Amino acid sequence: MDQNKWKSVVVPRETYYDMRLIAEIEGRTISRQLRMIVEQWMDEHLTDNDNERLATAKIKLEIEEGKHNTSFSI
Repeated sequence: MDQNKWKSVVVPRETYYDMRLIAEIEGRTISRQLRMIVEQWMDEHLTDNDNERLATAKIKLEIEEGKHNTSFSI
């Protein structure tokens, strides 16, 4: 597993089985199903300010991990 792209998440077994079944019903992988759940929650609950904070935090994390392109050439 590429640890630069993927992270492990620990969930209770019951939650895992529920998510696995939902993913199967929806024709998705568990990873994609989790992404859909998170994206739906974000769309329904985050304010514009929250989204700005999230975008800033993601950029900071990318910079810390050396993955953000902080320079460019013309």
